[in-house]
Amino acid sequence: MLYQAQGKFTEAETLLKQSEESSRKGDPNSAYPVCNLARHYFLWGKLKEEEEYVEKCQRLAKQFPKTLALPYWQYNLAQLNERKGSYKEADQLYKKALATCGTMFGNMHPYCGVTLIGQSDLYRKQSHYQDAENCLQQALKIYATQYSSEHQDVLEAKVRYARVLAEQGKYKQARDLVEEVIKTQQSAVGATDNLTTAKAQNCLGNIYRQYGRYQEAQKALELSLELETRIKGADNV
Repeated sequence: MLYQAQGKFTEAETLLKQSEESSRKGDPNSAYPVCNLARHYFLWGKLKEEEEYVEKCQRLAKQFPKTLALPYWQYNLAQLNERKGSYKEADQLYKKALATCGTMFGNMHPYCGVTLIGQSDLYRKQSHYQDAENCLQQALKIYATQYSSEHQDVLEAKVRYARVLAEQGKYKQARDLVEEVIKTQQSAVGATDNLTTAKAQNCLGNIYRQYGRYQEAQKALELSLELETRIKGADNV
């Protein structure tokens, strides 16, 4: 997960595969590396591998229906449907994953936050901005009870929130939020070579573009592209 947060996808994949291979059959914990790999391939943009592991998630969810494997599979399936453009099905699955996780582990469980983040992205893509904002506010409220303000999940949620605000024309509020993320990220980890920084710079560049500050926009967007290319590879979609 540390490597994944830093955009070191190959290194993360290697460790997750080792974890999968060392899991014991019949052990509910064997679901975690499989579900994590499904999500990993979603983040990496590898559809074929994602589909393979979502199917594995389904088998484990049926085998261990009273564990996190069930809502995690529902969440991964929602992400797969979203990637394929099946937005209605994805929304239903996000809601199902959220309800399942809340019933099993409580509504403040961090995986409820993860599901809300995924759902917010789906709503943003459909221009359902108020719904997206509501999801992000709920997710940040959950994360505030679980993580420090420097945690990568918190920072990434704030970047998503800034993007939703910017797409509604709330540029000042969005800029303040994304600049706070960049400052916190640099203070926390020093290096800027990670996807959170890339997403933050992309958001900031688009805000500057709306202001007509084109040189600053170009600088931020070029940095975002440079980071994305270095981390994910030049052939990534």
